[in-house]
Amino acid sequence: MDLNDNEKRVLKLLIADGRMSDKYISKKLKISPQAVGKIRKKLEKEEIIKGYCAEIDFKKIGITSFAIIYFDMLQGFWNKYNKRDYH
Repeated sequence: MDLNDNEKRVLKLLIADGRMSDKYISKKLKISPQAVGKIRKKLEKEEIIKGYCAEIDFKKIGITSFAIIYFDMLQGFWNKYNKRDYH
């Protein structure tokens, strides 16, 4: 989907802060709040905007490290082993 200039500008502001109001965006971009609302609804309907989320300061709630694990198993990998290999 191709976005027009106003849609791109609204999206850019929402990426920076998803809680930004339509009224604030309209003042910033010098377009009407109704136009911003229409653009936001279109971006949501087209699932370009899938949702809004909170940015969390994990240190403040006691979480100081993360681990991301990725496994890419080839088809048939487990067929090489039988149950006795794991006892």
